Amino acid sequence: MKIFHKSKLLQRLTAISLGDIFCSGLGFITTVIVSKELTVKEFGVVMLSLYIVQAAATAACFGLDRSAVRFISYFNSKDKNDEAFGVLKTVIYMMFVSSMFFAAIVYGGESIFGESGFSLRIKSPIPYKVLAISVFIAAIFSIVRPSLYGYKMFKASVLVQLLVDTTKLLSVSLLVILKKLNAASFFIAYAGSHLAGIIMGSLSLQRFLAQQKINPIHLSAGRVMQLISYSKWIFIGRISDMLLSVTALSMLERLISAEASGIYGLALSLTYIFNILINSAISTYLPEVSEFNKTYQVKEFLKYSFRISIYCGLVFIPAAFLSKYAIIFIFGTSYAASTAIFNILLLSYIPASFKLAAWLCLQSINRPEISSIEKILSLLFMYVGCRYLIPTVGTIAPAYITLISTAGSVVFYSIYIPRQMSRGDSIFQNRDKRYFQ
Repeated sequence: MKIFHKSKLLQRLTAISLGDIFCSGLGFITTVIVSKELTVKEFGVVMLSLYIVQAAATAACFGLDRSAVRFISYFNSKDKNDEAFGVLKTVIYMMFVSSMFFAAIVYGGESIFGESGFSLRIKSPIPYKVLAISVFIAAIFSIVRPSLYGYKMFKASVLVQLLVDTTKLLSVSLLVILKKLNAASFFIAYAGSHLAGIIMGSLSLQRFLAQQKINPIHLSAGRVMQLISYSKWIFIGRISDMLLSVTALSMLERLISAEASGIYGLALSLTYIFNILINSAISTYLPEVSEFNKTYQVKEFLKYSFRISIYCGLVFIPAAFLSKYAIIFIFGTSYAASTAIFNILLLSYIPASFKLAAWLCLQSINRPEISSIEKILSLLFMYVGCRYLIPTVGTIAPAYITLISTAGSVVFYSIYIPRQMSRGDSIFQNRDKRYFQ
């Protein structure tokens, strides 16, 4: 039985990926507009601030987005609508409290640093209250699409993301016309567009749930602890991933300049489409891979993923050749140095596709802590590498570190997972009574 080869599953992945690629295209246009309207230094501040906001939102999420997909889809497959709704209700309450906490931390930056805004010496500093609101809204939004995935509302999920990216593009375009675009106003547009997505997603969920027969269900400490137990390793891994980008950008700003951070930030933002594809694959495959209960399923999935990695490499080759001309043509010669950085980051996504498969398999065999530990080590490697390589290698150093780290992780997983499976004592996640009764 090859769960991951089901035609329906592949069609679902294709539909989600195409929708998300289109949305990322809108995001790309927004990035082009912002990079052209702001100075390289201001753009660098925007990119660094954006990754800080996303990292704080990820921390607030605590891995609950993946938990929502996993538990809601599981209980729905067993026709336990009350339990599924109980998970959704608990996740929403937990996210609200967590989002308020992290937004308060960001808002406290004014007291901590003694400045009214996050500036790095630019003309229009970003008020900490704007960043705090952005963190709160981004964190709440991060649970909307996974909740829709859990109820298999894939079309609604894509439409929500389409609304967010369209609203953000139109808002930025309006700010340009009014000559009001700066680092601070960009984040107002960012928060407003994600708020629109929250409203649309909530209405879609409400209409769907109104059609189900659901008995009143109360919050319980047991369900909260159940979600925390499942989410903690996902949280550690996710926040480590986010801090990789923040570390690279902040170290470049500290050791070279804000302009260097802007050049690297542009290359990083251009790889956003590949993160979209990875998240689409996770949302599609996680409920399916979590149902694996035979070792041969895991082994065949890894073989399949290795072939996909090779195909990705063949697809990326033309992009690498064209990137130099495309970046200079679209963004101008000021960002010419972003080309080499983009190509190396692009190369790192070839082993990253296999690394994704390994992460999914580790979830299936109930060893999520291994992936989280690997990501923590990658973060430490990024920090140490940036500290010693940026002064000698320059702006391109974090890209090389990313490539080496990803390749090393793949080598480790290709040895660890087969060895773990050959022991024959793996406890598959869907048999763990701590989570599924």
